[in-house]
Amino acid sequence: MSVTGEGIPGDVPRSAPADTVLRRLPAVYAAAADPGRAAQNRAHMRDVAPFLGLTSPVRRGPSRTVLAGVPRPDEADCTAVALRCRRLPEREHHYSAVDFLRRNVTYCSSGFLPVVRYRSGHGDFFVRKAVGRSRREYAKTDPDAVRAFVAGHRTRLAPLSVREALRNVGP
Repeated sequence: MSVTGEGIPGDVPRSAPADTVLRRLPAVYAAAADPGRAAQNRAHMRDVAPFLGLTSPVRRGPSRTVLAGVPRPDEADCTAVALRCRRLPEREHHYSAVDFLRRNVTYCSSGFLPVVRYRSGHGDFFVRKAVGRSRREYAKTDPDAVRAFVAGHRTRLAPLSVREALRNVGP
């Protein structure tokens, strides 16, 4: 699979905004990469993923460049960006997907919630936390949909994801 969209399975919607984001993101992040910090991050995280060595404040600057001129996303665009960023190897791309979703969750319906199942049973602590946080953000606009989703998928979700998702809305 390439970052521009070839080889993506049919369950990932085609999206011109996602094409733009995924064409720009790896190049812009690579230009800002800090190999020394990347090695430290990888060692600190016990080799769970490769890193580019971008701290959150440093990562957010290039993210603005990546998103410049990209139209407001709809739900299909959010789905495509999230799933395609998640498939890139470096952890900062995954963080970028979470940031993108947090900014744009108000444009998604409850039908978007199953998209986060792609990371929901993941063994990594930070992925499980991000799964819960993305639901917690969506709960600000539709708490009943989040409660229903968690209830229907509780056996598949990690306990951390459930706690994060229901933190502000209760069971």
